[in-house]
Amino acid sequence: MESSDTSIGRATLLIVISAFSFGSISVLTVLTTSAGVPLLTMMAWRYVLGAVLLGAVIHIRRISSIPRQRIIQLLLIGGVGQALITYLSLHALEYIPVGPLAFLFYTYPAWVALLAAVRRTEKLTPVRVLALILALTGVTIMIGAPTEKLNPIGVTLALASALLYSAYLPALAHVQENIPALLSTFLLIVGAAISFVIAALFAGELFVPRGGRLV
Repeated sequence: MESSDTSIGRATLLIVISAFSFGSISVLTVLTTSAGVPLLTMMAWRYVLGAVLLGAVIHIRRISSIPRQRIIQLLLIGGVGQALITYLSLHALEYIPVGPLAFLFYTYPAWVALLAAVRRTEKLTPVRVLALILALTGVTIMIGAPTEKLNPIGVTLALASALLYSAYLPALAHVQENIPALLSTFLLIVGAAISFVIAALFAGELFVPRGGRLV
């Protein structure tokens, strides 16, 4: 067994790496689409490559130990939930800059708390309200509150993705319960990859950038 200090330190490191990776998505999306790669093309390859890389490091046979219903739920949550949230938030970049998108999307902790309070699964205590205020203040300090006139379509897409994400997290926590993180993540990514590949196929945007078309 690891000591609590070691576990906390490892968890903190993983959170920091996750935050850096998560925060870079919008910037990399702008760079990629500016180079002429359609958003659906980029997302399809992102999730396909992610599924391949994760599949190489996990024991695929262990998936058979997961109940079939859970597998289907994770594939659907990844394919419908995660894919839709990702597409909406990144599609907003066609209308608003990265900074305002980040500001609007990172309001999702407040929506999570409000939804939990409405569903009466968690109480909205003064401490939690203060924590939310501090968190949103921190986001404002880091990226600045949007002051310029923003395209309403971009704002709507960004807020819609934040609201969907706030509903997605509790649903994912329920379905993911007692399932190893790597296995559940793999199924989520496979589900999202399938959705984006199908969407790119229908849009005629499934091709290899700087190479020949796949279809």
